[in-house]
Amino acid sequence: MQKIILYEFGHNGDLFHVMPFIEIIVSQNPNLFFTFHIIDGFTGYDSTLDFHYLFHDIINKYNNTNIEHYDIHKNNKNIWNNSHHAQTFIIDDCIFINLFSVLLPSLNGWNADLINNNSEPWWNLDNRVKWLSYYKDYFFNITKININLSAISRLDMMTKLPRINMDEHINIIKNLKYKTNIFFYNQYGGWDYNHTVHEDNIIFEYILNHYNDVNIITSKKSDIKHGSIYCVETLFDNKPTPCGKNLIINAEIANLCNIIFFRLNGGTEFIFSKNYVNNTSTEYIYIGNIQYLSRIHNLRPNVIHLDLIK
Repeated sequence: MQKIILYEFGHNGDLFHVMPFIEIIVSQNPNLFFTFHIIDGFTGYDSTLDFHYLFHDIINKYNNTNIEHYDIHKNNKNIWNNSHHAQTFIIDDCIFINLFSVLLPSLNGWNADLINNNSEPWWNLDNRVKWLSYYKDYFFNITKININLSAISRLDMMTKLPRINMDEHINIIKNLKYKTNIFFYNQYGGWDYNHTVHEDNIIFEYILNHYNDVNIITSKKSDIKHGSIYCVETLFDNKPTPCGKNLIINAEIANLCNIIFFRLNGGTEFIFSKNYVNNTSTEYIYIGNIQYLSRIHNLRPNVIHLDLIK
């Protein structure tokens, strides 16, 4: 059976976006065997940020998959050094697919019309559906293997996160002081990485001044001292984990709240999964760079920007 290695570097947002592609190629090609090599590309971590919990359902559902603990960074310098420029390639008898580069329209496998019509076509779910047919042809040109790769609608290209039992979390929320809950993603990184603690304090001030009798749940600890501000790490004991399960729990908690304030980064994008596509009880308020609002609207049209409601 032909082995295909899918690898990435622990960019949680990138992995989130390519999950539908992974499930489609795995489920539609049972004659191929897929191994996940997910590795962190940053230095200074004691443990590997592989975010393998995202694969939990796929690994359990399909028997042509597995996860191998293999550090490409250390063992395959050539692959690592060229990883942001290569998309699909063959070494010896093994086919490699770079999951990060699957998202990049500057590489082969993207149709020129999709790129010309949208400078960032991978944010558009309809374009992702069209892209599958182009990638199928590209894959054949590289490997001479004809794979099945198709989707029926844009919903097929939305990521579905593994379900987690949230009963305990729901009970904790019910026992908070107030009935109205606001989730504030005050974490750093991603597209909106260039913000400061001072800006976070402004958001806290805005929430406290505009909403009465609310619980504020944050994704990271804050210097703000207030009786109704809670952090997921202490309130739910939901601390960062290398496997990424904490990010899924954060998204679940956020979508249990009445309002979500968020910037755009890998962890916050989890709130736009297929799990919550029918959630009409939560208001989504974007507080990052307004030029990215159109990207978000491809995933969740009802998101509004804070500047537009002040």
